[in-house]
Amino acid sequence: MSDPNHADAEIRSFRIDVPEADLDDLADRLARTRWAKELPSESRTSGGQGGLVPPG
Repeated sequence: MSDPNHADAEIRSFRIDVPEADLDDLADRLARTRWAKELPSESRTSGGQGGLVPPG
């Protein structure tokens, strides 16, 4: 594993090839996501905190 603190560490650009159909499918799935309503409790024992997930 390389050391990220090493003097030769640098940010390099890269490309990925994702088929457009896969990106369209992802966008559709995200658009159809149903988020839970905010819970009345701020306690994490009953699930995630409402401010930490997008509004439904």
